[in-house]
Amino acid sequence: MQTSRKAALVQDWGFTRHKDGTYYRDIYADQGYCELWTEEQPDIIQFFKDGVRSEDYGIDWSLFN
Repeated sequence: MQTSRKAALVQDWGFTRHKDGTYYRDIYADQGYCELWTEEQPDIIQFFKDGVRSEDYGIDWSLFN
């Protein structure tokens, strides 16, 4: 799957594009969480808790073909 298609999907999931191919989602901001997805590492979503990277989640893109 092309990165442009992946970027379109993460935007559908509520991520907002920022600079340099970086996308953020902060729907859990009230709990201190922010999620980050980048075009450079398109197969993971990075989670941050209170500004500190806490964990990563892999994306199985085959589910979206």
